[in-house]
Amino acid sequence: MGKTNFLVFLEKLKEKNDIIDVIGENIELKQKGNTYWAACPFHGEKDPSFAVNPSEQYFHCFGCKESGDVIKFIQKYKGMEFMEAIKYLAERVHMEIPSFGENDSQGGIKSEEKKRLYDLMKYTARFYNKNLFDEKAKIYNEYLEKRGVSKNIITRFGIGASLNFTDLYKHLKEQGFSDDEMIKAGVIAKSEKGYYDFLGTRLIFPIVNYVNEVIAFGGRTLQKDNFAKYKNTAQTVLFDKSKNLYGINIIKNNKIKDNINSIIIVEGYMDVIALSKAGINNVVASMGTSLTKEQAKLIKRYVENVYISYDGDFAGQKATMRGLDILSEEGLTVKVVSMPEGLDPDEVINKYGVERYKKCLLEAKPLVLYKLDNLLKEYSLDNIDEKKKYVLQSLNIIAKLNTSTEREEYLKIVSNNSGISFTALKEDLSQILKGNKAKQIYINSEIASNREELSDSLKEATEFILAAKFLNKDYCEDIDGFTDFFKTNDIYMSIYHHITQRKNEADSFLKFKDSLSEEDDKLLEKMLLRVSGLGEAERAFYNDCKNKLEEAKDKMEYARLKKSYDAEEDEEVKSKIYERMINIGKQKQFRK
Repeated sequence: MGKTNFLVFLEKLKEKNDIIDVIGENIELKQKGNTYWAACPFHGEKDPSFAVNPSEQYFHCFGCKESGDVIKFIQKYKGMEFMEAIKYLAERVHMEIPSFGENDSQGGIKSEEKKRLYDLMKYTARFYNKNLFDEKAKIYNEYLEKRGVSKNIITRFGIGASLNFTDLYKHLKEQGFSDDEMIKAGVIAKSEKGYYDFLGTRLIFPIVNYVNEVIAFGGRTLQKDNFAKYKNTAQTVLFDKSKNLYGINIIKNNKIKDNINSIIIVEGYMDVIALSKAGINNVVASMGTSLTKEQAKLIKRYVENVYISYDGDFAGQKATMRGLDILSEEGLTVKVVSMPEGLDPDEVINKYGVERYKKCLLEAKPLVLYKLDNLLKEYSLDNIDEKKKYVLQSLNIIAKLNTSTEREEYLKIVSNNSGISFTALKEDLSQILKGNKAKQIYINSEIASNREELSDSLKEATEFILAAKFLNKDYCEDIDGFTDFFKTNDIYMSIYHHITQRKNEADSFLKFKDSLSEEDDKLLEKMLLRVSGLGEAERAFYNDCKNKLEEAKDKMEYARLKKSYDAEEDEEVKSKIYERMINIGKQKQFRK
Protein backbone atom coordinates (compact mmCIF):
# COMPACT_ATOMS: atom_id res chain seq x y z
CA MET A 1 0.00 0.00 0.00
CA GLY A 2 1.44 3.39 -1.00
CA LYS A 3 2.23 5.96 1.62
CA THR A 4 -0.08 8.54 0.01
CA ASN A 5 -2.99 6.08 0.13
CA PHE A 6 -2.22 5.32 3.75
CA LEU A 7 -2.39 9.03 4.62
CA VAL A 8 -5.71 9.27 2.78
CA PHE A 9 -6.94 6.37 4.95
CA LEU A 10 -5.81 8.24 8.08
CA GLU A 11 -7.76 11.34 7.05
CA LYS A 12 -10.91 9.26 6.48
CA LEU A 13 -10.38 7.53 9.81
CA LYS A 14 -10.18 10.88 11.60
CA GLU A 15 -13.23 12.19 9.74
CA LYS A 16 -15.32 9.26 10.99
CA ASN A 17 -13.94 9.49 14.54
CA ASP A 18 -15.06 12.97 15.55
CA ILE A 19 -12.70 14.16 18.26
CA ILE A 20 -15.53 15.46 20.48
CA ASP A 21 -17.28 12.08 20.41
CA VAL A 22 -14.11 10.06 21.06
CA ILE A 23 -12.77 12.22 23.88
CA GLY A 24 -16.29 12.59 25.32
CA GLU A 25 -16.53 8.80 25.65
CA ASN A 26 -13.51 8.84 27.94
CA ILE A 27 -13.69 12.09 29.93
CA GLU A 28 -16.43 14.61 30.69
CA LEU A 29 -16.47 17.60 28.30
CA LYS A 30 -18.32 20.89 28.83
CA GLN A 31 -18.99 23.27 25.96
CA LYS A 32 -18.18 26.99 26.32
CA GLY A 33 -18.71 28.88 23.10
CA ASN A 34 -17.13 26.99 20.22
CA THR A 35 -14.70 25.08 22.45
CA TYR A 36 -15.12 22.07 24.74
CA TRP A 37 -13.28 22.01 28.08
CA ALA A 38 -12.32 19.37 30.65
CA ALA A 39 -9.94 18.66 33.49
CA CYS A 40 -6.83 17.34 31.76
CA PRO A 41 -6.60 13.53 31.98
CA PHE A 42 -2.82 13.67 31.64
CA HIS A 43 -1.98 15.70 34.74
CA GLY A 44 -3.77 16.48 38.00
CA GLU A 45 -5.66 19.79 38.07
CA LYS A 46 -8.73 21.39 39.63
CA ASP A 47 -9.58 24.04 37.02
CA PRO A 48 -10.17 22.73 33.46
CA SER A 49 -7.35 23.69 31.08
CA PHE A 50 -7.86 20.91 28.54
CA ALA A 51 -9.47 22.38 25.39
CA VAL A 52 -10.90 20.53 22.39
CA ASN A 53 -11.54 22.43 19.15
CA PRO A 54 -14.21 20.68 17.03
CA SER A 55 -13.54 22.72 13.88
CA GLU A 56 -9.81 21.92 13.84
CA GLN A 57 -10.33 18.44 15.38
CA TYR A 58 -7.50 19.15 17.79
CA PHE A 59 -6.95 19.11 21.56
CA HIS A 60 -4.55 21.15 23.66
CA CYS A 61 -3.89 21.38 27.39
CA PHE A 62 -2.78 24.82 28.55
CA GLY A 63 -1.39 23.23 31.72
CA CYS A 64 0.87 20.35 30.64
CA LYS A 65 1.03 21.48 26.95
CA GLU A 66 -0.06 18.06 25.66
CA SER A 67 -1.77 18.39 22.27
CA GLY A 68 -2.68 16.51 19.11
CA ASP A 69 -5.44 14.96 17.03
CA VAL A 70 -7.84 12.12 17.86
CA ILE A 71 -5.18 9.47 17.18
CA LYS A 72 -2.75 11.18 19.53
CA PHE A 73 -5.41 11.37 22.26
CA ILE A 74 -6.08 7.63 22.10
CA GLN A 75 -2.33 6.90 22.07
CA LYS A 76 -1.76 9.01 25.17
CA TYR A 77 -4.95 8.20 27.09
CA LYS A 78 -4.89 4.45 26.54
CA GLY A 79 -1.10 4.03 26.43
CA MET A 80 -1.17 2.70 22.88
CA GLU A 81 1.32 2.83 20.04
CA PHE A 82 0.40 4.56 16.78
CA MET A 83 -0.87 1.42 15.02
CA GLU A 84 -2.73 0.26 18.13
CA ALA A 85 -4.61 3.56 18.25
CA ILE A 86 -5.46 3.30 14.57
CA LYS A 87 -6.78 -0.23 15.07
CA TYR A 88 -8.86 0.93 18.06
CA LEU A 89 -10.40 3.83 16.12
CA ALA A 90 -10.97 1.72 13.00
CA GLU A 91 -12.87 -0.90 15.01
CA ARG A 92 -14.90 1.88 16.65
CA VAL A 93 -16.32 3.02 13.30
CA HIS A 94 -16.20 -0.40 11.56
CA MET A 95 -13.48 0.60 9.10
CA GLU A 96 -11.14 -1.99 7.65
CA ILE A 97 -7.44 -1.20 7.97
CA PRO A 98 -5.76 -1.57 4.55
CA SER A 99 -3.03 -4.18 4.30
CA PHE A 100 0.57 -2.97 4.38
CA GLY A 101 1.69 -5.94 2.35
CA GLU A 102 1.83 -9.72 2.67
CA ASN A 103 4.22 -9.79 5.62
CA ASP A 104 3.90 -8.26 9.03
CA SER A 105 6.29 -5.32 9.36
CA GLN A 106 7.79 -6.83 12.51
CA GLY A 107 9.18 -10.28 12.77
CA GLY A 108 9.08 -11.09 9.04
CA ILE A 109 6.02 -13.36 9.32
CA LYS A 110 2.50 -13.07 8.01
CA SER A 111 0.05 -11.36 10.33
CA GLU A 112 -2.23 -14.42 10.28
CA GLU A 113 0.70 -16.62 11.33
CA LYS A 114 1.51 -14.18 14.14
CA LYS A 115 -2.10 -14.27 15.33
CA ARG A 116 -1.85 -18.07 15.53
CA LEU A 117 1.22 -17.74 17.76
CA TYR A 118 -0.57 -15.29 20.07
CA ASP A 119 -3.45 -17.78 20.33
CA LEU A 120 -0.96 -20.55 21.12
CA MET A 121 0.53 -18.46 23.94
CA LYS A 122 -2.94 -17.79 25.33
CA TYR A 123 -3.78 -21.51 25.39
CA THR A 124 -0.41 -22.22 27.03
CA ALA A 125 -0.98 -19.64 29.77
CA ARG A 126 -4.42 -21.07 30.54
CA PHE A 127 -3.00 -24.59 30.63
CA TYR A 128 -0.28 -23.61 33.12
CA ASN A 129 -2.73 -21.70 35.31
CA LYS A 130 -5.19 -24.62 35.38
CA ASN A 131 -2.33 -26.90 36.52
CA LEU A 132 -2.21 -25.05 39.86
CA PHE A 133 -5.55 -26.65 40.76
CA ASP A 134 -4.19 -30.16 40.16
CA GLU A 135 -3.30 -32.27 43.22
CA LYS A 136 0.17 -32.75 41.71
CA ALA A 137 0.79 -29.00 42.08
CA LYS A 138 1.09 -29.18 45.87
CA ILE A 139 4.72 -28.01 45.92
CA TYR A 140 3.85 -24.92 43.86
CA ASN A 141 0.83 -23.98 45.97
CA GLU A 142 2.79 -24.42 49.19
CA TYR A 143 5.50 -22.11 47.84
CA LEU A 144 2.97 -19.43 46.85
CA GLU A 145 1.20 -19.72 50.20
CA LYS A 146 4.51 -19.39 52.02
CA ARG A 147 5.24 -16.22 50.02
CA GLY A 148 1.82 -14.83 50.90
CA VAL A 149 0.54 -14.89 47.31
CA SER A 150 -3.28 -14.91 47.40
CA LYS A 151 -5.65 -16.32 44.79
CA ASN A 152 -6.43 -12.76 43.67
CA ILE A 153 -2.74 -12.14 42.95
CA ILE A 154 -2.45 -15.50 41.19
CA THR A 155 -5.35 -14.47 38.95
CA ARG A 156 -4.03 -10.96 38.42
CA PHE A 157 -0.66 -12.18 37.17
CA GLY A 158 -1.89 -15.43 35.61
CA ILE A 159 0.62 -17.50 37.63
CA GLY A 160 0.71 -21.19 36.75
CA ALA A 161 2.80 -24.34 36.88
CA SER A 162 4.38 -26.89 34.59
CA LEU A 163 3.98 -30.30 36.21
CA ASN A 164 6.17 -32.27 33.79
CA PHE A 165 7.89 -32.10 30.41
CA THR A 166 5.23 -33.78 28.27
CA ASP A 167 1.68 -32.58 29.02
CA LEU A 168 1.95 -29.14 27.41
CA TYR A 169 3.05 -30.62 24.07
CA LYS A 170 0.09 -33.04 24.08
CA HIS A 171 -2.32 -30.25 25.03
CA LEU A 172 -1.20 -27.93 22.26
CA LYS A 173 -1.38 -30.78 19.74
CA GLU A 174 -4.99 -31.35 20.77
CA GLN A 175 -5.68 -27.66 20.14
CA GLY A 176 -4.46 -28.04 16.56
CA PHE A 177 -1.07 -26.33 16.79
CA SER A 178 1.85 -27.69 14.79
CA ASP A 179 5.31 -28.64 16.08
CA ASP A 180 6.79 -25.75 14.10
CA GLU A 181 4.39 -23.24 15.72
CA MET A 182 5.19 -24.49 19.24
CA ILE A 183 8.94 -24.17 18.63
CA LYS A 184 8.55 -20.77 16.96
CA ALA A 185 6.60 -19.52 20.01
CA GLY A 186 9.39 -20.79 22.27
CA VAL A 187 7.24 -22.95 24.58
CA ILE A 188 8.36 -26.32 23.21
CA ALA A 189 11.89 -27.48 22.44
CA LYS A 190 13.21 -30.58 20.69
CA SER A 191 15.88 -33.05 21.76
CA GLU A 192 17.03 -36.44 20.54
CA LYS A 193 14.25 -37.98 22.66
CA GLY A 194 11.53 -35.81 21.12
CA TYR A 195 9.55 -32.68 21.97
CA TYR A 196 9.40 -31.33 25.53
CA ASP A 197 8.14 -28.36 27.57
CA PHE A 198 10.92 -25.75 27.53
CA LEU A 199 10.00 -24.67 31.09
CA GLY A 200 9.08 -28.11 32.37
CA THR A 201 8.58 -28.61 36.16
CA ARG A 202 8.68 -24.92 37.06
CA LEU A 203 6.44 -22.30 38.62
CA ILE A 204 5.30 -20.22 35.64
CA PHE A 205 4.97 -16.43 35.26
CA PRO A 206 3.34 -15.31 31.99
CA ILE A 207 5.05 -12.27 30.44
CA VAL A 208 2.38 -9.98 28.98
CA ASN A 209 3.04 -7.00 26.70
CA TYR A 210 1.40 -3.58 26.96
CA VAL A 211 -1.52 -4.67 24.76
CA ASN A 212 -2.32 -7.58 27.09
CA GLU A 213 -0.97 -10.35 24.85
CA VAL A 214 1.05 -13.19 26.37
CA ILE A 215 4.40 -13.13 24.57
CA ALA A 216 6.63 -15.34 26.77
CA PHE A 217 6.97 -17.11 30.10
CA GLY A 218 9.37 -17.05 33.01
CA GLY A 219 9.87 -20.18 35.09
CA ARG A 220 11.25 -20.74 38.61
CA THR A 221 12.38 -24.17 39.67
CA LEU A 222 11.39 -25.22 43.22
CA GLN A 223 13.36 -28.44 43.22
CA LYS A 224 16.94 -28.97 44.39
CA ASP A 225 18.59 -29.86 41.13
CA ASN A 226 21.18 -28.54 38.71
CA PHE A 227 18.70 -26.41 36.79
CA ALA A 228 19.06 -22.62 36.71
CA LYS A 229 16.80 -21.08 39.34
CA TYR A 230 15.08 -18.80 36.78
CA LYS A 231 14.63 -19.40 33.09
CA ASN A 232 12.84 -17.33 30.43
CA THR A 233 11.41 -18.16 27.04
CA ALA A 234 14.21 -17.60 24.52
CA GLN A 235 13.90 -14.73 22.03
CA THR A 236 11.14 -15.35 19.49
CA VAL A 237 9.20 -13.40 16.86
CA LEU A 238 6.85 -12.39 19.69
CA PHE A 239 9.35 -11.81 22.49
CA ASP A 240 12.48 -9.71 22.81
CA LYS A 241 13.52 -9.33 26.45
CA SER A 242 15.30 -6.03 25.72
CA LYS A 243 12.05 -4.44 24.50
CA ASN A 244 9.64 -5.62 27.19
CA LEU A 245 9.11 -5.24 30.93
CA TYR A 246 7.32 -7.66 33.22
CA GLY A 247 4.17 -5.98 34.56
CA ILE A 248 3.97 -3.17 31.99
CA ASN A 249 0.46 -4.31 31.03
CA ILE A 250 -0.75 -3.59 34.59
CA ILE A 251 0.75 -0.09 34.45
CA LYS A 252 -0.96 0.59 31.13
CA ASN A 253 -4.33 -0.80 32.24
CA ASN A 254 -4.41 1.17 35.50
CA LYS A 255 -2.51 4.40 34.73
CA ILE A 256 -5.54 6.69 34.53
CA LYS A 257 -7.65 4.94 37.19
CA ASP A 258 -4.84 4.83 39.76
CA ASN A 259 -3.27 8.14 38.71
CA ILE A 260 0.11 6.46 38.19
CA ASN A 261 2.84 9.08 37.70
CA SER A 262 5.94 7.04 38.50
CA ILE A 263 7.24 3.51 37.94
CA ILE A 264 9.35 1.39 40.28
CA ILE A 265 11.76 -0.91 38.43
CA VAL A 266 12.75 -4.12 40.22
CA GLU A 267 14.75 -7.12 39.04
CA GLY A 268 12.44 -10.13 39.19
CA TYR A 269 8.89 -11.45 38.93
CA MET A 270 8.50 -12.11 42.64
CA ASP A 271 9.56 -8.55 43.48
CA VAL A 272 6.73 -7.22 41.30
CA ILE A 273 4.27 -9.66 42.85
CA ALA A 274 5.47 -8.94 46.43
CA LEU A 275 4.98 -5.20 46.00
CA SER A 276 1.62 -5.72 44.32
CA LYS A 277 0.29 -7.85 47.21
CA ALA A 278 1.50 -5.07 49.54
CA GLY A 279 -0.66 -2.58 47.62
CA ILE A 280 2.11 -1.02 45.50
CA ASN A 281 1.00 -1.46 41.89
CA ASN A 282 3.26 0.81 39.81
CA VAL A 283 6.00 -1.81 39.48
CA VAL A 284 7.76 -3.51 36.55
CA ALA A 285 10.71 -5.92 36.36
CA SER A 286 13.62 -5.68 33.97
CA MET A 287 13.94 -9.49 34.07
CA GLY A 288 17.61 -9.50 34.95
CA THR A 289 18.89 -7.51 31.96
CA SER A 290 20.59 -4.13 31.80
CA LEU A 291 17.99 -1.55 30.85
CA THR A 292 17.81 -0.64 27.17
CA LYS A 293 16.77 2.38 25.11
CA GLU A 294 13.65 0.51 23.94
CA GLN A 295 12.61 -0.15 27.54
CA ALA A 296 13.27 3.49 28.44
CA LYS A 297 10.98 4.62 25.60
CA LEU A 298 8.32 2.16 26.75
CA ILE A 299 8.43 3.62 30.27
CA LYS A 300 8.42 7.21 28.96
CA ARG A 301 5.12 6.46 27.26
CA TYR A 302 3.44 6.25 30.67
CA VAL A 303 5.43 8.26 33.23
CA GLU A 304 8.22 10.82 33.68
CA ASN A 305 9.58 9.54 37.02
CA VAL A 306 11.39 6.26 37.71
CA TYR A 307 12.57 4.60 40.93
CA ILE A 308 15.28 1.93 40.65
CA SER A 309 14.75 -0.64 43.38
CA TYR A 310 17.27 -3.41 42.75
CA ASP A 311 19.06 -5.60 45.26
CA GLY A 312 21.55 -3.79 47.47
CA ASP A 313 24.61 -5.18 45.67
CA PHE A 314 24.06 -3.78 42.17
CA ALA A 315 25.96 -0.49 42.57
CA GLY A 316 29.27 -1.71 41.18
CA GLN A 317 27.79 -3.34 38.08
CA LYS A 318 28.79 -1.13 35.16
CA ALA A 319 26.20 -2.57 32.76
CA THR A 320 23.43 -1.86 35.25
CA MET A 321 24.66 1.70 35.87
CA ARG A 322 24.76 2.30 32.10
CA GLY A 323 21.11 1.21 31.98
CA LEU A 324 20.25 3.93 34.48
CA ASP A 325 22.01 6.49 32.29
CA ILE A 326 19.89 5.34 29.36
CA LEU A 327 16.74 6.13 31.35
CA SER A 328 18.08 9.58 32.16
CA GLU A 329 19.10 10.22 28.54
CA GLU A 330 15.54 9.44 27.47
CA GLY A 331 14.35 12.37 29.60
CA LEU A 332 13.16 10.39 32.63
CA THR A 333 13.81 11.62 36.17
CA VAL A 334 15.64 8.74 37.86
CA LYS A 335 15.97 8.08 41.57
CA VAL A 336 17.74 5.11 43.16
CA VAL A 337 16.25 3.34 46.18
CA SER A 338 18.84 2.20 48.73
CA MET A 339 17.85 -1.14 50.25
CA PRO A 340 18.89 -2.04 53.83
CA GLU A 341 21.31 -4.90 54.38
CA GLY A 342 21.53 -5.68 50.67
CA LEU A 343 17.98 -7.06 50.70
CA ASP A 344 15.61 -7.10 47.73
CA PRO A 345 12.16 -5.40 47.93
CA ASP A 346 10.34 -8.64 48.72
CA GLU A 347 12.73 -9.39 51.60
CA VAL A 348 12.42 -5.85 53.00
CA ILE A 349 8.62 -6.14 53.09
CA ASN A 350 8.71 -9.63 54.65
CA LYS A 351 11.25 -8.64 57.28
CA TYR A 352 10.23 -5.05 58.13
CA GLY A 353 6.80 -4.48 56.54
CA VAL A 354 5.54 -2.38 53.65
CA GLU A 355 5.89 0.95 55.52
CA ARG A 356 9.65 0.39 55.79
CA TYR A 357 9.82 -0.09 52.04
CA LYS A 358 7.77 3.06 51.43
CA LYS A 359 10.26 4.92 53.64
CA CYS A 360 13.04 3.66 51.34
CA LEU A 361 11.14 5.16 48.39
CA LEU A 362 10.85 8.53 50.14
CA GLU A 363 14.60 8.48 50.82
CA ALA A 364 15.51 7.56 47.23
CA LYS A 365 18.42 9.58 45.85
CA PRO A 366 18.58 11.37 42.49
CA LEU A 367 20.77 9.38 40.11
CA VAL A 368 23.61 11.93 40.11
CA LEU A 369 23.78 12.04 43.91
CA TYR A 370 23.70 8.25 44.03
CA LYS A 371 26.67 8.08 41.65
CA LEU A 372 28.63 10.65 43.66
CA ASP A 373 27.97 8.71 46.86
CA ASN A 374 29.24 5.52 45.20
CA LEU A 375 32.46 7.30 44.19
CA LEU A 376 32.98 8.20 47.85
CA LYS A 377 32.83 4.50 48.70
CA GLU A 378 35.19 3.63 45.86
CA TYR A 379 37.98 6.10 46.60
CA SER A 380 39.90 7.04 49.76
CA LEU A 381 40.05 10.85 49.89
CA ASP A 382 43.00 10.69 52.26
CA ASN A 383 45.10 9.55 49.31
CA ILE A 384 45.95 12.43 46.93
CA ASP A 385 45.90 10.25 43.78
CA GLU A 386 42.55 8.70 44.70
CA LYS A 387 41.15 12.13 45.53
CA LYS A 388 42.11 13.31 42.03
CA LYS A 389 40.26 10.34 40.51
CA TYR A 390 37.22 11.04 42.69
CA VAL A 391 37.13 14.71 41.64
CA LEU A 392 37.65 14.01 37.93
CA GLN A 393 34.96 11.32 37.78
CA SER A 394 32.59 13.50 39.81
CA LEU A 395 33.09 16.44 37.42
CA ASN A 396 32.46 14.21 34.41
CA ILE A 397 29.18 13.09 35.98
CA ILE A 398 28.14 16.68 36.77
CA ALA A 399 29.10 17.86 33.26
CA LYS A 400 26.24 15.79 31.81
CA LEU A 401 23.62 17.83 33.67
CA ASN A 402 21.52 20.23 31.61
CA THR A 403 21.40 23.36 33.78
CA SER A 404 24.03 25.46 35.52
CA THR A 405 21.83 25.54 38.66
CA GLU A 406 21.95 21.73 38.95
CA ARG A 407 25.67 21.67 38.24
CA GLU A 408 26.42 24.23 40.94
CA GLU A 409 24.38 22.34 43.56
CA TYR A 410 26.36 19.16 42.97
CA LEU A 411 29.66 21.04 42.78
CA LYS A 412 29.01 22.20 46.36
CA ILE A 413 28.68 18.55 47.43
CA VAL A 414 31.95 17.57 45.74
CA SER A 415 33.64 20.62 47.30
CA ASN A 416 32.45 19.64 50.79
CA ASN A 417 33.53 16.04 50.30
CA SER A 418 36.96 16.76 48.84
CA GLY A 419 37.93 19.98 50.60
CA ILE A 420 38.70 21.58 47.22
CA SER A 421 37.29 25.08 46.78
CA PHE A 422 34.07 25.59 44.84
CA THR A 423 35.81 28.16 42.60
CA ALA A 424 38.54 25.72 41.59
CA LEU A 425 36.06 22.97 40.87
CA LYS A 426 33.90 25.31 38.81
CA GLU A 427 36.90 26.31 36.70
CA ASP A 428 37.80 22.65 36.10
CA LEU A 429 34.19 21.89 35.18
CA SER A 430 34.21 24.81 32.74
CA GLN A 431 37.19 23.27 30.92
CA ILE A 432 35.41 19.89 30.71
CA LEU A 433 32.26 21.54 29.37
CA LYS A 434 34.29 23.40 26.71
CA GLY A 435 35.87 20.14 25.66
CA ASN A 436 32.49 18.39 25.48
CA LYS A 437 31.02 21.26 23.47
CA ALA A 438 33.90 21.18 20.99
CA LYS A 439 33.49 17.43 20.65
CA GLN A 440 29.73 17.80 20.08
CA ILE A 441 30.25 20.48 17.44
CA TYR A 442 32.69 18.17 15.65
CA ILE A 443 30.22 15.27 15.76
CA ASN A 444 27.32 17.38 14.49
CA SER A 445 29.24 19.38 11.90
CA GLU A 446 28.18 17.26 8.94
CA ILE A 447 24.45 17.77 9.49
CA ALA A 448 24.56 21.13 11.22
CA SER A 449 27.12 23.31 9.50
CA ASN A 450 24.71 26.23 9.78
CA ARG A 451 22.95 26.24 13.17
CA GLU A 452 21.79 29.87 13.16
CA GLU A 453 18.39 30.28 14.78
CA LEU A 454 15.62 30.97 12.26
CA SER A 455 13.08 33.72 12.81
CA ASP A 456 9.53 32.57 13.57
CA SER A 457 8.50 33.54 10.04
CA LEU A 458 11.25 31.47 8.41
CA LYS A 459 10.56 28.55 10.78
CA GLU A 460 6.93 28.55 9.67
CA ALA A 461 7.93 28.64 6.00
CA THR A 462 10.52 25.88 6.43
CA GLU A 463 8.11 23.63 8.30
CA PHE A 464 5.29 24.16 5.79
CA ILE A 465 7.50 23.30 2.81
CA LEU A 466 8.87 20.19 4.53
CA ALA A 467 5.37 19.05 5.53
CA ALA A 468 3.98 19.60 2.04
CA LYS A 469 6.80 17.53 0.53
CA PHE A 470 6.34 14.89 3.26
CA LEU A 471 2.68 14.59 2.21
CA ASN A 472 3.62 14.38 -1.50
CA LYS A 473 1.52 17.43 -2.40
CA ASP A 474 1.37 17.84 -6.19
CA TYR A 475 2.23 21.56 -6.02
CA CYS A 476 5.41 20.92 -4.01
CA GLU A 477 8.52 21.07 -6.19
CA ASP A 478 12.08 19.98 -5.47
CA ILE A 479 13.18 21.23 -2.03
CA ASP A 480 16.90 20.41 -2.18
CA GLY A 481 17.75 24.10 -2.55
CA PHE A 482 16.56 24.83 0.99
CA THR A 483 18.89 22.49 2.91
CA ASP A 484 20.59 25.44 4.67
CA PHE A 485 17.29 26.07 6.46
CA PHE A 486 16.78 22.36 7.25
CA LYS A 487 20.23 22.21 8.86
CA THR A 488 19.10 24.62 11.59
CA ASN A 489 17.15 21.85 13.36
CA ASP A 490 17.87 18.12 13.69
CA ILE A 491 14.19 17.18 13.26
CA TYR A 492 14.05 19.18 10.00
CA MET A 493 17.06 17.22 8.75
CA SER A 494 15.51 13.93 9.87
CA ILE A 495 12.33 14.70 7.92
CA TYR A 496 14.35 15.81 4.89
CA HIS A 497 16.44 12.62 4.93
CA HIS A 498 13.27 10.53 5.27
CA ILE A 499 11.73 12.31 2.26
CA THR A 500 14.81 11.76 0.08
CA GLN A 501 15.41 8.15 1.13
CA ARG A 502 11.94 6.74 1.70
CA LYS A 503 10.28 4.10 -0.37
CA ASN A 504 6.70 4.60 -1.47
CA GLU A 505 5.40 2.32 1.29
CA ALA A 506 3.20 2.86 4.32
CA ASP A 507 5.52 0.98 6.64
CA SER A 508 8.30 3.48 5.80
CA PHE A 509 6.09 6.20 7.24
CA LEU A 510 5.33 4.13 10.36
CA LYS A 511 8.96 3.23 11.01
CA PHE A 512 10.00 6.86 10.68
CA LYS A 513 7.23 7.98 13.04
CA ASP A 514 8.25 5.36 15.62
CA SER A 515 11.89 6.50 15.43
CA LEU A 516 11.04 10.04 16.61
CA SER A 517 11.13 11.27 20.17
CA GLU A 518 7.80 12.29 21.69
CA GLU A 519 8.67 15.98 21.24
CA ASP A 520 9.70 15.58 17.58
CA ASP A 521 6.66 13.43 16.84
CA LYS A 522 4.45 16.18 18.25
CA LEU A 523 6.14 18.80 16.05
CA LEU A 524 5.74 16.63 12.94
CA GLU A 525 2.03 16.21 13.67
CA LYS A 526 1.58 19.98 14.02
CA MET A 527 3.42 20.54 10.73
CA LEU A 528 1.23 18.04 8.87
CA LEU A 529 -1.97 19.36 10.45
CA ARG A 530 -1.04 22.91 9.43
CA VAL A 531 -0.87 21.84 5.77
CA SER A 532 -4.07 19.79 5.92
CA GLY A 533 -5.96 22.57 7.72
CA LEU A 534 -5.54 25.22 5.00
CA GLY A 535 -7.79 23.58 2.42
CA GLU A 536 -7.89 25.53 -0.87
CA ALA A 537 -5.35 28.06 0.44
CA GLU A 538 -2.62 25.38 0.60
CA ARG A 539 -1.04 26.12 -2.80
CA ALA A 540 -1.00 29.88 -2.33
CA PHE A 541 0.53 29.59 1.13
CA TYR A 542 3.15 27.18 -0.21
CA ASN A 543 4.16 29.74 -2.85
CA ASP A 544 4.43 32.44 -0.17
CA CYS A 545 6.63 30.18 1.94
CA LYS A 546 8.81 29.29 -1.03
CA ASN A 547 9.29 32.96 -1.96
CA LYS A 548 10.10 33.80 1.65
CA LEU A 549 12.85 31.18 1.78
CA GLU A 550 14.19 32.17 -1.66
CA GLU A 551 14.40 35.78 -0.54
CA ALA A 552 16.18 34.80 2.67
CA LYS A 553 18.60 32.69 0.59
CA ASP A 554 19.27 35.70 -1.63
CA LYS A 555 20.06 37.89 1.36
CA MET A 556 22.42 35.28 2.80
CA GLU A 557 24.19 34.82 -0.55
CA TYR A 558 24.35 38.56 -1.20
CA ALA A 559 25.91 39.13 2.25
CA ARG A 560 28.45 36.40 1.59
CA LEU A 561 29.37 37.84 -1.82
CA LYS A 562 29.58 41.37 -0.42
CA LYS A 563 32.05 40.15 2.19
CA SER A 564 34.14 38.46 -0.52
CA TYR A 565 33.92 41.57 -2.74
CA ASP A 566 35.19 43.85 0.05
CA ALA A 567 38.09 41.53 0.85
CA GLU A 568 39.13 40.86 -2.78
CA GLU A 569 42.02 42.89 -4.25
CA ASP A 570 42.05 41.45 -7.79
CA GLU A 571 39.86 43.76 -9.92
CA GLU A 572 38.94 41.05 -12.41
CA VAL A 573 37.72 38.73 -9.64
CA LYS A 574 35.89 41.64 -7.97
CA SER A 575 34.09 42.32 -11.25
CA LYS A 576 32.84 38.70 -11.46
CA ILE A 577 31.65 38.80 -7.88
CA TYR A 578 29.82 42.07 -8.59
CA GLU A 579 28.06 40.49 -11.59
CA ARG A 580 26.80 37.69 -9.37
CA MET A 581 25.54 40.28 -6.86
CA ILE A 582 23.66 42.05 -9.67
CA ASN A 583 22.13 38.75 -10.81
CA ILE A 584 20.83 38.09 -7.31
CA GLY A 585 19.11 41.48 -7.41
CA LYS A 586 17.53 40.64 -10.79
CA GLN A 587 16.27 37.27 -9.53
CA LYS A 588 14.74 39.03 -6.55
CA GLN A 589 12.92 41.51 -8.79
CA PHE A 590 11.71 38.69 -11.05
CA ARG A 591 10.14 36.85 -8.12
CA LYS A 592 8.26 39.97 -7.10
